[in-house]
Amino acid sequence: MLPTKSFSIKLIAVLLICCSFAVFGQTASEMKRAQLAKKQMLGKQGGGTSFEVLRREIPLFQLIRQKSSDVVNAEFKEVQRAPLKGINTDELDMRWTVPEDAMRDGVDKERVVVPELSSLRGNSEFEFYDITTRRTFQMTASKAEMAEFARSMSREPDESNPLDRPDRQAVAKDEQMNKSWSNADDSRIRRAIADGFSDTDNIYQRLAEYGGCSATVISANSQRMVAITAAHCIFPTANTFSNSTIDPRSNGGPSPTWGTWQAVGFGYTPDYVDALIDNDCYNAGPTPCIHHDIALVIAVPNAGASPPKTMGWGYRSKSWLNGKSKYRRGYPGCGQTHSPAGCTTSNLYGDGLLSIGSLSHPVSGGWNREMMHSSDTNGGDSGSGLYYYRNGYPYVFAVNSAGAGCNESCNTSYPNHARRITPNFFDFINDVVF
Repeated sequence: MLPTKSFSIKLIAVLLICCSFAVFGQTASEMKRAQLAKKQMLGKQGGGTSFEVLRREIPLFQLIRQKSSDVVNAEFKEVQRAPLKGINTDELDMRWTVPEDAMRDGVDKERVVVPELSSLRGNSEFEFYDITTRRTFQMTASKAEMAEFARSMSREPDESNPLDRPDRQAVAKDEQMNKSWSNADDSRIRRAIADGFSDTDNIYQRLAEYGGCSATVISANSQRMVAITAAHCIFPTANTFSNSTIDPRSNGGPSPTWGTWQAVGFGYTPDYVDALIDNDCYNAGPTPCIHHDIALVIAVPNAGASPPKTMGWGYRSKSWLNGKSKYRRGYPGCGQTHSPAGCTTSNLYGDGLLSIGSLSHPVSGGWNREMMHSSDTNGGDSGSGLYYYRNGYPYVFAVNSAGAGCNESCNTSYPNHARRITPNFFDFINDVVF
């Protein structure tokens, strides 16, 4: 018996609806698979190098590795870490404190050499966190390839020159002074514009305030900035990152000349995050994390910002550094018992020449990651760069990490800890900056 016209119409309608569900279901499934495949593609070979894939998809990678990607055959993969929340850290005391005897096992002398390329074996691992997508990517690259590229971009295998003219008077300005605290004596003075240190002063425009911490500008142009700081300044807790701006030459507030720069991502060693999680360094004590406490901040200019001059970076032996003029300036917090006398907020402070004490936590080649130093500090000075002068150029060689809990009562000459730039991290900086 033939179906009626009404039944035929209903059957066709049902078939159309079923087909529609099938089509739309298939499309959604295909879209989901395509998105998954696209996500898995990131960081893998296909349609170009892994870096080229990331650069098309991840905002942070559009600002880094412009030259090294053609030389260093790095591989990237996404790392599944807990989501991080951005917080403003301007009002937080970011200082880490450690027991006064924390370096009792340190050494005073070291035997180190610039590693030969032929001696470098295996790979290095670093991580990038992209703020826009809130995703983490691990970079794995040959140690030898990274070192070869770094040296091709530098005049010295252990030093990368600043991209401006030397200033022979910079050291004399840095030495000007009226007279946590070494030998219970705070010799810091304010180095504000009102004190005769110009907004465009050759050295101080390279030093920045960074949300309860300090930082050193090592690369800057009209599109992006790279600054070096302590890793704990970037990750104020295990679940957050600092959403504060980098303010070069802050002077009671952002400089009218250099403005503010907004962070878009970070570069660091995965060892720091792993140590942070495994050892609970924010609650149980930071000692296990200090020897990984170094990182890069990649930022873009906010309206009205201009790129300041930048500092070079290097790794040098303690004996070599002992023969150079070395300094540290930062943005200490005020209102603490060991703040500088007459402290004013968001102003640069520093004392005279610093010296280096004992060393610890050696890596390949005998380069110790951690060093004690004599410069007076308090909360806010975390992340500030220790730097030396050579031929009129400044070079950062370590970042301030922690201070002894004795504060203004410290009687030791070296109460503060710094995380040093090692050969491996030197190569990583070159890989990111160029």
